[in-house]
Amino acid sequence: MTTPASPDADPRGALLARVAEMRFPLLVANLRYRDGRPLDWRGVQPSVMLDPADTGGVLVGVIGATTDEALTSTLADNVRDLVVTPLAPAVREQAQVLRAQGAVVVLLAVHAGGSCGAFGDPHDLSACDADEEVFALANDLGPGVVDLVVAGHSHSGVAHV
Repeated sequence: MTTPASPDADPRGALLARVAEMRFPLLVANLRYRDGRPLDWRGVQPSVMLDPADTGGVLVGVIGATTDEALTSTLADNVRDLVVTPLAPAVREQAQVLRAQGAVVVLLAVHAGGSCGAFGDPHDLSACDADEEVFALANDLGPGVVDLVVAGHSHSGVAHV
């Protein structure tokens, strides 16, 4: 986001213009207005059900979420009315919505980091830092809430189950 050119300019104008140009939704389940309301930005939603024609007839839901650090790396004036809510409850809520709509598979695309130092055995988590955000989220969610987590933030390697 950029600094508004004038006091009456929308501090999120550039961001919202780019979102409006996208041919796909921007998914973020845990970014809300500070008063608790969900975002009402055109093109932004917490999750989406993919067209079964594109997924071999399987109902696939996708949830988007972001790190709790998201609002600390931009100009505070542009996000002062926003809050990043805890990841696990937001993801869990959207997973329930998607499952209730018939999703057989639920994917989570999350901007959250983690790292592992060894990749020989994808089931061996001993080389991973369990305290890092994406691992804490996976542990909080537990089995069966989502079927796959695709994450990135810290530019570190993770290729584990």
